[in-house]
Amino acid sequence: MNAEKIVLLDPKKVQAAGNTRYALLGFRVDRMAESIIERGGIQQPVEVAELEKPIDGFTHQLTAGFYRHAGLLKANESGAGLKMPAIVRQPADATDRTRRQVSENRDRENMSPMDEAVAAKQLLDYGVDRAEVRKILARPGGRKGVTLAPLSNSMLNILLGFNDFPKAIRDKIHDGRLGTAAAYELSRLPKDKWEPVLTKAEANRQAALDRDEREDEKLAKVEETEAQKTAREAEKQGKVDAATAAITEAQTELDAAKVDQAAKVTARNEAGQTPPNFFDLSKDEQAAIQERLTASKTDLRGADKRVGSALKAVEKAQKALDALTQPKAAKAEPEAKTPAATAPKSDRKGKAGRAKGAGVGPQDVKKAAVDEGVSTGPVPLTMQDTKRAFETMSRSRFPKVRAIGMILGKMLTGEVSSGTAETELSVITGERAKGKA
Repeated sequence: MNAEKIVLLDPKKVQAAGNTRYALLGFRVDRMAESIIERGGIQQPVEVAELEKPIDGFTHQLTAGFYRHAGLLKANESGAGLKMPAIVRQPADATDRTRRQVSENRDRENMSPMDEAVAAKQLLDYGVDRAEVRKILARPGGRKGVTLAPLSNSMLNILLGFNDFPKAIRDKIHDGRLGTAAAYELSRLPKDKWEPVLTKAEANRQAALDRDEREDEKLAKVEETEAQKTAREAEKQGKVDAATAAITEAQTELDAAKVDQAAKVTARNEAGQTPPNFFDLSKDEQAAIQERLTASKTDLRGADKRVGSALKAVEKAQKALDALTQPKAAKAEPEAKTPAATAPKSDRKGKAGRAKGAGVGPQDVKKAAVDEGVSTGPVPLTMQDTKRAFETMSRSRFPKVRAIGMILGKMLTGEVSSGTAETELSVITGERAKGKA
């Protein structure tokens, strides 16, 4: 038998038992299948070991490339009919096979904490000593995190402890719904508290997510209201500017009409002056004088109409402007109440840890443990809890406590510096004279 060769195999005839992983994630299998279909096959061969004789139709056993194998099977369900390129390599024993799988998976940096937990247990069960297991599961370390350092003994113990969890909890660690630090906090509790505490932690986290979502909705409404208000004000200002321009234009026309009117009055007066010898003039000359007088009167009536129209235009434009700047019985638009969480999302503290899709964190577990009557130690307050505590103090019936709460709240929001807060607090406690504050 050739020790190592590349062959094309039917993926259905390759047994996928013996994976060091805890389980394959469905979304990664789907993504791998899509990639295989797009590329027309697997780009990097898997590793297999040839069975001495076929077992249940299997001719080879998969030793590395479990996601590629699962992805190809998924792709072939749609009729792709693709073969699987494989390197036939006979591992020395199960321990060697496990080492190779862990090495490949860690090179790809795609092992979940549960994958590591399963691999660590398998290696120890095969008789590999702890020091060697720690080297196999090495991770970046050193001062700058650029060199590989053996897994710490305490971290190895933590990972091994994950295998003791019931399957439901192991599944959540594997897919990221329960973070490593949170799982460690959970493991420190009595076994009968694991599931109730985790259930409580998940409920608390979901409640926090819902609260954040409501705050985001309030913020969005406030921002929308402000945007609408700004748009209305801009539209109103545009109308005011247009009305003002109309007044200016109408006033200019009125001034011109009055000048024309004055000229027409002068012309009529001149035309209306009858010469002393009017009756001595010929009929044609008398008719010409009467014609000029009639024409001047007609021109004056036109000038009067022009002035009247200009006056109406000025009055109309002024009414329009008054309607915009001095509305009748206008109700003052109530200012939108700004919710406590209207700061930009980037400024809100504690929300990053509650981002949708993020797993339950260690603080979630600690707080839930306290709620369930068991604790893994003190639970630090979140920024939101701290702010709420200071607000409660600022409403105390004791004047000094109230003053202290207000100062601490201002320091938390950045309204005063820590130095100023210290000075004001020292005056309240009597350790500094008021005049020296």
